Order: sequence, then structure tokens, then C-alpha cells
Amino acid sequence: MTEVTSARISVAIYTRKSTDDGLEQEFNSLDAQYEAALAYIAHRRHLGWYVVAERYDDGGYTGGTMERPALQRLLRDLERGAIQVVVTYKLDRITRSLIDFANLMALFERYGVHYVSITQEFDSSTPVGRLTLNILSSFAQYEREIICERTRDKMAASRRRGMYTGGIPPFGYALDPITHKLIIDPTEAEVVRLIFTAYVRGHSVTAIMHDLNAQGIPKKRHAAATGRAYPGGRWYKAYLHKILANPLYRGQVRYRGEIYPGQQPPLVDEALWQQVQAVLGTATRTGRAPAQSALLKGRIRCGHCQCAMTPSYARKGARVYRYYLCSRAHRHDLRECPTRSIPAGTVETAVTEHLQQVMHTPDPLLKHLQGDGEVSLAQRQEAYALCATLHQLHGTWSLLQPSVQQQVIRQLIRQVTVYPDRINVAFNPAGALDVVHEEAGRG
Repeated sequence: MTEVTSARISVAIYTRKSTDDGLEQEFNSLDAQYEAALAYIAHRRHLGWYVVAERYDDGGYTGGTMERPALQRLLRDLERGAIQVVVTYKLDRITRSLIDFANLMALFERYGVHYVSITQEFDSSTPVGRLTLNILSSFAQYEREIICERTRDKMAASRRRGMYTGGIPPFGYALDPITHKLIIDPTEAEVVRLIFTAYVRGHSVTAIMHDLNAQGIPKKRHAAATGRAYPGGRWYKAYLHKILANPLYRGQVRYRGEIYPGQQPPLVDEALWQQVQAVLGTATRTGRAPAQSALLKGRIRCGHCQCAMTPSYARKGARVYRYYLCSRAHRHDLRECPTRSIPAGTVETAVTEHLQQVMHTPDPLLKHLQGDGEVSLAQRQEAYALCATLHQLHGTWSLLQPSVQQQVIRQLIRQVTVYPDRINVAFNPAGALDVVHEEAGRG
């Protein structure tokens, strides 16, 4: 009698738990899932199934995202052909998102990998199995959305009662390990009072930021229950503005635009709080730049720091000087950024002149629009219409209202990248076609 030996099939076991509660135990939920999967695989050894040595355990990770370390390792091993079957205890262990599940199944099918849920047994290689998978995945996503909704409702009710709902405690407070309520941190609370007092006395937020950094006073330091440490770091203006405007320091909490009495003790008295808000309100009303200053807002980036540049301004008498600031260099007071700030008029004029040149000679934009492949009749007609529209805009550009010019610029330009020695302009072909349709509508 000849013994028939099946080909060996590599099997990976994936386990997940949404929270890290109980993971410190000698035998936890991940171990229980793994043992159940081992027992299931043992009954299929005659088919050649064997478990790979690598364990794929994600403890403390939600099933609503794919950004899980063990899952990413599993996918990398799957792509290089090291895994032929993936086993989980339940379907919702691998994902609770219907879209993510569909993407995973497409990836499994591409690499010839089968998926098995041992408590909802089915075969992903058959049409009925795939249908069952999709139905169960829909219920898993529904369950996740219900849990999220309950969590949001619970947090909203807690916020309305003025309760602390978790996360890093605000600067000036610590977390009571017994009551889990906010209590005053004496050292940080003194810094908060100094910030409020200095601002009322006429010190700018920038001056306060430089003073705190010069004294070596860090931002909030915190050690999470998971062991992750937050070292604090240097102060920046947005962080200080957030402190000055936060009703938490007067003993209240803000939730979705509404103010509620808080359970934490206040750090500043009512008179000081009102004085600070009056100064903040005055600065907001008198310091507002003209609307046209945002011509490239959301479109301009610093090429050195690879971050957005934000519009800003300075006043000298009746004159307003507008700038675009590198947000990273400005926020962290970095001197090494060669761009740092650029006059708004300079960059806007350069971009407008470049745009007018493209309107006059739109060949580069047309080439990008048509691509390298064969051009269809519809694409050729769109290109001709775009060329004619840009020529027409070029001839009437100086007669257009500033608001219309701004609209056209924001449609045609996808991104402006500023370097110390040049400016790169990336166009948006889809936006160019929108311009064509709008001009046709006006005509």
C-alpha cells in the first residue's frame, strides 16, 4: 500500500484585541484565539497544513484601521509567498471595515491565499464562501459603527457633565489615579498663571514663547498607562493661543461650541480670564488681513521643510505687509529654514505671470492633459476648447474682478512649492477643464 502525502501548505494565525486590558496576564485573549486556531489546524494536518513559526498578534489595536504592525507584517509575508492560508478566530478579528475587507480579499485572491474564520467556517475560494464573507463583513462593520456611536454618546454626556474623558491631561493639570479626575499640578499651574499675567501686561505670544523656551520650561510631560512617554518639548505660538483661549482654566469645559461647568478646579480667577479674552478679541478684530491675502492659501508649500505655508501679515501704521510663512519653521521657531517667509506679493505676482504665460502658450498643460497614450477625439476636442479658453482669459485677464482671478488661479493650480532659489508651479488639468465649462456657461 502506497501512502499519499499532500503538499505542505503554510498557515498563518492572526489574532487581535481592541484594547490592551488583560494583555499582561500569562494567558490572555490573544493566546486563547491562537490556541483555538491551532486546534482547528490540527484537524487539517492530513491536508498538509502546518503553522508558520511567526506569530501575528495585534494587542490594543482597533479593527477599524489597517495600520496595525502585525497585520502589516502578515501582508508583507503574504506578498513574498511565505503564506498560503490565513486563519483567524472570527471575521472581525482581521477587520471591521467593509472596504478594508474587500481590499484584503482582493489581495488574498491576487496572491492565491485562502482565508478561514474558524468560528464562521467557510471557504473563500468558492462563490458562496465569498458571499458569506461579504455578508458577515457587513455585520461586522455595522457592529463597529454601533459601538462608535455609543462611545460618542457616552463621551458627549460626560463632557456635558464637565468630566475629563481621557487623553493627555491639559497643561497645568494632572490625573488623580483614584478618581480619574483632573487635579492641579502646582508647578505647571504657576506657569499657566504667568502666561495669562504676561499676556495681559502687553507681552505678545511670540515674546512669551521665546521667554519660556529660553528658561528651559517644557510643555506638558506625561507618561501614559501604556508606557509611552511624552517628553514635552519646546513651546510654539499655537499651543500658547490654545491655553489662553481654553475655558478649562476658568473651571469650565467646551464641547461642540457650547460651554459647560467643569469638575476641575480653575487655575485663573474670573477677572484675569476676562481681561485675557478682551485682549484676544481686540487682536482678532484689529488684526484681520484683507480677504484677498488668501490667494494661494491651501496651495503653497515650503520645499525645504515639506510643509504648508500659511498667509500672515504685519501692520506698520496704515499699511499692511502680507507674507506666506513656513508653518513648521514659524511654529517651532526654526532658524535653519532658508525659506521661512516670503512676501505674498512676490510669490503671487510670479505665479500669476507664469499662469498668464501658460494661457498664452498652453502647450505644456495640453501635453500633460493628453498624456503619453493615444488621444481620443473627445480628448482632442477638450484640448482645443481649453486652448481657446486660456487664450481668451489671457486677453481679458486685466479686466477680470480680483475674486474671479482668484477663482481661476485656484482651479488651474494644484500646488505651488517655494524653494530658496525658485518656485515650482504644478497645474491641475481637471481644474482647467472646469474653467472651460464655466466659461462656456458664462458665454
